[in-house]
Amino acid sequence: DISAAEAQALSDYLKKGGKFFYVSYFAKNATPNLDGLLKEYGIQVADGFVCEGAGNYYGSYPAWVSPVYGSHEIVNPLAKAQMQMILTIPQHIELLEDRADSITVTPLLRTSSSAYLKQVNAETMEKQAGDKNGVMNLAVAEEKNDTKIIVATTYDLFSEQSNEQVSGGNY
Repeated sequence: DISAAEAQALSDYLKKGGKFFYVSYFAKNATPNLDGLLKEYGIQVADGFVCEGAGNYYGSYPAWVSPVYGSHEIVNPLAKAQMQMILTIPQHIELLEDRADSITVTPLLRTSSSAYLKQVNAETMEKQAGDKNGVMNLAVAEEKNDTKIIVATTYDLFSEQSNEQVSGGNY
């Protein structure tokens, strides 16, 4: 996590039209300062990790998700070129109901409606009763005036290994 002073400095920077790119990791330590900053913009990264239930995954690993593209200038070229991506053990980005009306949130990467959320200590990746299910946001873009925030939820989004598995789709 960042310190409270760093969180305040980042908050002040964003309020002046700053830009912020945040990538979370499902097994991270507690990050209350970063989490608080994200909540200022109406988003919260859910605990646990996402599994895809519709076959939109790589190999036999439901937590290696091949996402569905949203509609945004960042992902439109990828969708047009039909580039496949892989998100390894992604998290769900919850859009909070109490966010300001002036904040525009655009999902960049999502799951199918058959996805489900597993807790980090789950004994199986199979869907079980009690697992949250449905369409899940895996990366979002937020804008408020000149402020721009991107939140993605996989630790190896830009790793060489992940990129090679999808023939350059992640880059």
